[in-house]
Amino acid sequence: MAAALMYQATRGADADVRQCAAALFRRFFTAESSETPLWFTEEGFGNSVRGALKEALLQATAVETEDAVARMLATIVGDIGMMELEHHRWPELMPTVFRWLTAGEATPISRMAGLRALEYLTVFICSFMQKDYPTFARIIAAVLSSSTDPLPVRIQAARALCSILAWEEEGCPGLSAFASMAQILVHFTGHVVASGQSAAADELLRLLCDVASEQAPFFKPVLGEAVSGMLTIADTASVPDKIRRLALEFVVLFAESAPGLARKLPDNRFVTQLLPVILQAMVRVDPAADPDWDERETVEESDPETTASIAASHVERVVSCIGPRRTLPVLYPMLSAASAHADWRYRLAAMQGLASAAAGHPPTTDAEELRGMVGRICKCVGDSEPRVRVAAALAITTWCHHHAPTIQLKTSDSLLPAIGALLNDPHPRVQAQACEALNEYVVLDFPGRIAPHAAGIVEQVTNLLASGTRTVREYCLLCLTALAQSAKEGMVTIYPTLLPFLRTLAEDPMPAFAAAARGKPLPASLDPRRVRGLACDALSNLAAAVGPSVCAKDLPAILATLGKAAAEATGPDDSLRASAWEALALMAQEFPDGASSVIPVLVPALMHAGGQTLDAREVSQEEAQAYRERQDAEAAEGASAEAEFHLYDDDRATYGLMVRVASMEDRSMAFQLLTRLTHASASSGALAPYVPDALRVVAAALADSRMPCAQVRSNAAELASDLVLSAAVAAARAGCSPEAIVATTRTPVVKLLSVLLPALLERGLDPNIRVALAAAVRFCIFEGGLDRATDGRARAAVAQGETATPGAWAPSHLSAPSGHLHHTYTFIPFLPDETLAAVVSTAVQAVRASRQRVATSRADVRTRADEFDEEALQDQEQEIATEEDAQSQLIDLISVVARSHLARGIAAIEAKAGKFLADDLLAPGASFEARKLAVFVMDDVLEFGGPEGIARLPSYVPVLLEGVAAAGDSVNLAQAAAYGLGAAAQAAGPAFAPYADASLSALWTLVRAVRPEAAPQAKAGKLLAKMGVPGVAVASTPAGMESTFPGSPQALVDNALTAIAKILHFCKSPLPDAAAAGAGAAAAAAAAAPSAESAAMLTEWSCRLPICSDLIEARTATAILCERLASGCPAVVGTTPAATARALTVVSWSLQTSNVCTPFLLRAAAAACSGLSQRLGDSAFASVWAAVPECMRGPLKGAASAAEKLAPSLPTPAPPSRTEPLSLG
Repeated sequence: MAAALMYQATRGADADVRQCAAALFRRFFTAESSETPLWFTEEGFGNSVRGALKEALLQATAVETEDAVARMLATIVGDIGMMELEHHRWPELMPTVFRWLTAGEATPISRMAGLRALEYLTVFICSFMQKDYPTFARIIAAVLSSSTDPLPVRIQAARALCSILAWEEEGCPGLSAFASMAQILVHFTGHVVASGQSAAADELLRLLCDVASEQAPFFKPVLGEAVSGMLTIADTASVPDKIRRLALEFVVLFAESAPGLARKLPDNRFVTQLLPVILQAMVRVDPAADPDWDERETVEESDPETTASIAASHVERVVSCIGPRRTLPVLYPMLSAASAHADWRYRLAAMQGLASAAAGHPPTTDAEELRGMVGRICKCVGDSEPRVRVAAALAITTWCHHHAPTIQLKTSDSLLPAIGALLNDPHPRVQAQACEALNEYVVLDFPGRIAPHAAGIVEQVTNLLASGTRTVREYCLLCLTALAQSAKEGMVTIYPTLLPFLRTLAEDPMPAFAAAARGKPLPASLDPRRVRGLACDALSNLAAAVGPSVCAKDLPAILATLGKAAAEATGPDDSLRASAWEALALMAQEFPDGASSVIPVLVPALMHAGGQTLDAREVSQEEAQAYRERQDAEAAEGASAEAEFHLYDDDRATYGLMVRVASMEDRSMAFQLLTRLTHASASSGALAPYVPDALRVVAAALADSRMPCAQVRSNAAELASDLVLSAAVAAARAGCSPEAIVATTRTPVVKLLSVLLPALLERGLDPNIRVALAAAVRFCIFEGGLDRATDGRARAAVAQGETATPGAWAPSHLSAPSGHLHHTYTFIPFLPDETLAAVVSTAVQAVRASRQRVATSRADVRTRADEFDEEALQDQEQEIATEEDAQSQLIDLISVVARSHLARGIAAIEAKAGKFLADDLLAPGASFEARKLAVFVMDDVLEFGGPEGIARLPSYVPVLLEGVAAAGDSVNLAQAAAYGLGAAAQAAGPAFAPYADASLSALWTLVRAVRPEAAPQAKAGKLLAKMGVPGVAVASTPAGMESTFPGSPQALVDNALTAIAKILHFCKSPLPDAAAAGAGAAAAAAAAAPSAESAAMLTEWSCRLPICSDLIEARTATAILCERLASGCPAVVGTTPAATARALTVVSWSLQTSNVCTPFLLRAAAAACSGLSQRLGDSAFASVWAAVPECMRGPLKGAASAAEKLAPSLPTPAPPSRTEPLSLG
């Protein structure tokens, strides 16, 4: 077959036959798109057959006269050559190509074949033949400059050149061989354009655009000439329009790819030459080419792409890449002159140019510039041409979007009246764009600025609502919603008038619209349900803006209106449904009494939607016909760009698919809103009666593994733990004992886990969905076991309708000796042993399967590297990174069992995960990523395991020390290991003493291995120095310990420093109080005088503070520093006022840092200042205080009073009134 096809391709008498045979040969034997090209398989051809076919191919390619056949033959040469040349299996190919190009008997046909071969072999040439670039350059230059070669041959030479330039990396030294070609290529292009050969000019300019995009420095030697030449082409009226567009595109592409080179042209010549040409292109507007302009009312519908619209986009691109400092001083005077021009096309260009400049201009705070810009726009607000007025409104829209809130703050006195004038414009398109401009202005304004104008805005908007087009009406309602969100209490004065109007629109807008129309027919595209939905949004936001004090008496009526709208929503494609649901959910969140009224109305509807499945309901012929009529009406009015699109010929099938898709969207939204309602009703317990049914719906959704349900499952997983929270809060509010609360939550948690755990093991599951399911498992366990009866902090959370922070949980036994290091909660082990075993076993299987997927992906990349381009490799690496992130979440399920169930949890881990940890994750030769996962589990067992965790110190600490030592290979592993050593020291106290020295040695080696300038503490030190903080020398890097850590070591150093502090503070040199609590009087006495070695370590540690990157560790380190200062520890206090002042400044730094300051830390800072004052005496402390920078004294002064203000009110636990679980059924 191959021989027959090749024979016909090379010797067939008819050109069509040759072309067809060549195409079939390529399709079956050489094309990359083929699944298994037979040419490259061992069983496809023998060497002798390959040789004969290649010889025939080369002979035919050199003499083929039909262009289409010759191009196909050259393509086959390229296909075969790319594979065979790399493996040295076609040595005669490149000499033959050179002979076609350079031999004395070379003909235009052979040169064309040779140049095509160069184009198709570009990848091989750029990879292996860079030394031959000078030869290629001479050959291509000779052809381009030739006066005898036909134009197609010269264009093929340009293709070959541009292919090499586009493929080669920018800055490649070999490209210097082509430096002289830029001038030749530019001159050749200019010659072709001048000769009027538009097809050839079009292709050449597209090639030049590709080079400008990929290899802009190629044009550097002739930049001025190239830019001038292209702009001359773009500004020549006799040149075809598409050629002028491409010439302008070349210049703009060059600016985007090499803005530095463009800026280097003297006297800002690049900008001063380019912008006038762009402006001239923008005025080439032909109204006759777009006769439907007046009929298109919708803002979203884009006008046809024209020379003027493309040129307007060029303004944005040029301002963005060259920069406003060089472009705007040239652009603004041009646009100002154009805005006053007698020809409306220039005024239109001025407004479009201002809009484009706003999009390309970085946000500005220059009030003068903004006022000047608004002044230019205001000149055209009353223009006689509606296109200019639309463009003026668009310019306002764009400037408000990109330059808020400065533009509102500086120009509202002129901008708002301009928008008002545009709203009163009689033209529908002007009104629509003005509504969008107003909406953009209102959304991003400050309440204090927009509130005084609220009444006037509402008056204009309501007038337009009654009589405007469909789009204007919708934008008006969106604007009212945005106004309510921005003006807040500024809506109080207009609330009495606006409320009944919005209620009318939300219930039935058509009578009001019909009355306003005064007998004129309403637009067929007007969708009353869409209007009602937007009115529901505006109504709920208006109520939320004025608050309960204003609308309390109207709340029942508002809820009735919204409830009626929700009840009347008919189908999944009904636009009213989502808006009504969202509005009711907002009312439940914003009003204390709203949840109890909303939940009976909304929750049943949401649960019904959440229980829908993918199984399509039968769509009636009447529904399908109604769907078709709506589509046709929208198409007739131009209201929907996709109105004519139908997936199937059968309307019932198309609409049925829409119903199924919409039902999944409704289902996903239902779970999102139910989650919001659980939070809104947490303090009232209003959702409690619905928890059992909701749990059944959620469980069904979690079990639905079909692909379209992915987002539904993710949202259901988030809701699952919130429903457990609702059950627990209901039991706590009913006065249940701790045991009764967890007995209430045990059954729903076990049922949810029975669905969630199998789902984690599904094949083909998206890693992000797997993470969501794992999070649901974790939070269900936390919410189900938290003691909300006797734990004060948890009771406060119940009273405030909040939940505790799961990441901060800790069993109560860790509240001593240093409870400030955790926001501890009392947790009650409540799950049966078989459930714990199932959680651990599932986590092990899921992690093992995930690791197998990663290994398979990496092997695939190694074995098929030649099949992956750079983008595909990046995608593959991203998939691997996502999968590895998921492993961390999955392994945390094992840790959750240890954290929550202590001895029973650790026993389950030993039974179900011990072999996996030892044989898989910690086996000799295991990857650093695998060891990191094992260390995560060890950290939690040591930190939360109590005596069972401490008993594992002998086997765990060596693994952690190895992890710290591996910092040069894996920062993440070392960070986890360093944290584990600190957690073990804190939990074990004096029992950690046998491991303290080795741990400190490893941690200090790691910390000192990072050069001071590379560490985050060094940056903090520089900032502190700028504030006038006295410097304290940081230990220099020992010789031979330069940092070799890949990536950023900041979090690693933070964790290592905090671990050092914990080992010294809790084990090596505990303070007297802590020592007395943990080890008796003898240890307390020893603690009063730390060893010289410990003192030196404490001094060096304190000098490396503050911690700036890991804020949780910063909180811990600062707390320890405060305790040391309060006790007068000499190693931390120092011997000079400057040293003590620096330590206090570090404390102040932490108090001013978000997520670091806590009520406990404030009290600790106050105790540190008080303790130092008592121990040093008033005079010495005054010297220390004087050395503290003035800007850092405030937080220290107010620490004590601030602590009392921030501390939560912890109610006294009431005696439980019932010991049996709460029945939710």
